[in-house]
Amino acid sequence: MEIFEIVPKYSFSGKEYAIEIENSEIGKIFYKYDPKYEHSFELEVVGGLDYPTDFFCSKIEHQKDKFEDKETFFTPYENGISFMKTIEKGKTSIYLSVRVNGSTLNVGKKGLNILFEDGTKFTKAEASIDTKVSSGSGYIYSAFIQLTQADIKLLTEKNITDTRVYIYDGTVDKDSAKKIREYLKCLNK
Repeated sequence: MEIFEIVPKYSFSGKEYAIEIENSEIGKIFYKYDPKYEHSFELEVVGGLDYPTDFFCSKIEHQKDKFEDKETFFTPYENGISFMKTIEKGKTSIYLSVRVNGSTLNVGKKGLNILFEDGTKFTKAEASIDTKVSSGSGYIYSAFIQLTQADIKLLTEKNITDTRVYIYDGTVDKDSAKKIREYLKCLNK
């Protein structure tokens, strides 16, 4: 199975992809896929995909501050998790953001926990929590922490399955767990 990038000639939606599928009974077929509508992907992939070399890194946004010597890189959110990298005056820092929804209001709380597929935990008990009103119902709780090189190594090697911000839990599906690791690898280059 292979993925090919398609750049539509007359489209404002950006890149699309075609997945080559080969079957001994019907031969080769191509499935056109628009990543804007990832939730409607109809195929179940067994054994993984061979993504194009720059597939994950191409999704990272980049901003350069015209007034300061500062560059900022943002990964997309996957199941409430994203990363940010700053380069300021030659110093590089990478941050983790984790967001979950909660039904009750709690302000001034602390604590971030991440569970991995192998049962191990990543805990930042002193992580400050930001609370905002959700556009739907309830509240959005988010933790934003700076990562050490040891944290980055751990987060690029293990699949995340669950998150907890203060007392509110979130889950991470297997596909998103892979994307999270790949985005962080791109930032850490």
